[in-house]
Amino acid sequence: MKYLKALSCCFFLSPCFCQHNNTFYILQNICIEGNKKTKDFIILREIDVSINDTILPQQTSVISDKTRSRLINTGLFLEVNVLWKQDSNQSISLFISVIERFYTYALPQLDLADRNFNEWWQDRNRDLRRLDYGFDIKQKNIRGRNETLTLRLVAGFNQKAEMYYSIPYIDKNLRTGITFNIGYITNKQVAYRSFQHKLDFYEHPSTARTRFTSGFSLMRRNKFYALHTLSTSLNYNTVADTITRLNPDYFLHESARQFFISLRYTYVYDRRDRFYYPTKGYYIRVETEMLGMKIFTDLNMYSMYAEWNTYVPLSKRLYFASGIRTKSSLPTLQPYYNQRGLGYKNYWVSGFERYVIDGQHYGLIKTNLKLKIFETVVRQRFIRSEKFNKQPWELFLKWHNDAAYVVDNTINPNNSTLSNRWIAGTGLGLDLVTYYDIVIRMEYSMNSKLESGFFLHMKAAI
Repeated sequence: MKYLKALSCCFFLSPCFCQHNNTFYILQNICIEGNKKTKDFIILREIDVSINDTILPQQTSVISDKTRSRLINTGLFLEVNVLWKQDSNQSISLFISVIERFYTYALPQLDLADRNFNEWWQDRNRDLRRLDYGFDIKQKNIRGRNETLTLRLVAGFNQKAEMYYSIPYIDKNLRTGITFNIGYITNKQVAYRSFQHKLDFYEHPSTARTRFTSGFSLMRRNKFYALHTLSTSLNYNTVADTITRLNPDYFLHESARQFFISLRYTYVYDRRDRFYYPTKGYYIRVETEMLGMKIFTDLNMYSMYAEWNTYVPLSKRLYFASGIRTKSSLPTLQPYYNQRGLGYKNYWVSGFERYVIDGQHYGLIKTNLKLKIFETVVRQRFIRSEKFNKQPWELFLKWHNDAAYVVDNTINPNNSTLSNRWIAGTGLGLDLVTYYDIVIRMEYSMNSKLESGFFLHMKAAI
């Protein structure tokens, strides 16, 4: 019924009487179809035209591309189609059809506790004890308002109990949102130092480290692409006395506890066509953070992070991407637990995935050139649900080049071969992209130490 209602909306509109020329249209109606759970106003929030707006004919394709990209990047939809229909000489209607994602997840989880697959496979001898297993329960799009509730219960290498709740809009103008989080994590094994740019672990008979965090964030999205976030959290961490003896600077000054409040401001400007594997647009992120804020003397650190990525389609199947990431932090002497140079999350030079490079400042440059080998959609007729029966597949052949410089002013002789000098990496790879934001990167890389190998990742490089 909703589909027929939307079609009737597009095909049976009263004409709009305006100037008699063909140089522009008046937007007569906006019709939405397929949003069985998502509220209309969540979709309308991503559209920058309104009823009775004047639209030039050459603007329709631009508006369609922007609307489709914004709605896909909400993470609510598998497919978005945008169509226009001319109702009279000078009236036009906008028709939006969506296929919603599957919003409820209650799936068993099996994750690596190590930084990446290659570290686990080569340096940790594929030790199955270093796996995290448990349940990740996620309810997205609660009440159809793009709210998300996540509960995570994990055992294995790490023991976790975490909850995260996000409300993107709490005001009538749909500009202000808020998130809450709380978590408790314990570990039997802890990386207590870096030696020769590799992590050394200590295993305790019961618990080597506990971490508790609780916080909230206030978000402001005045326009379509810019997001301001102000976050604060309370953090309390403890470690076994043995770790402080092995590394007195783990929390600094041989302390076995760490208690601090953090304050972080983040600005993001996102013009990517799709956030999980972009091929067009650009992305800017600036973040400044204070740990401790001089309220509690356990920790006082300040950091600034900036990231800029650009994505350029060179032809129908050829794409170029580049990114610059920089970080600077103070003071020079920082707790080992809080200091993060390169080698963590998705921040490393290709070919150096097995290494960590500690330091207070760094710059990272990444580039790649990609050729789309094929793109197809596989339809599984035996699956009735439209949320799963169409599987998009894309395969890219990629040439990647990275370079970085990490500044470490602590003059640590055990970690000096890769810091305070330029390092680089290059190689070829295949990127496989499919539905529900799944990206599989298979790369063969060589670094500036002339080491080479095969590397596997589950996230876009840039």
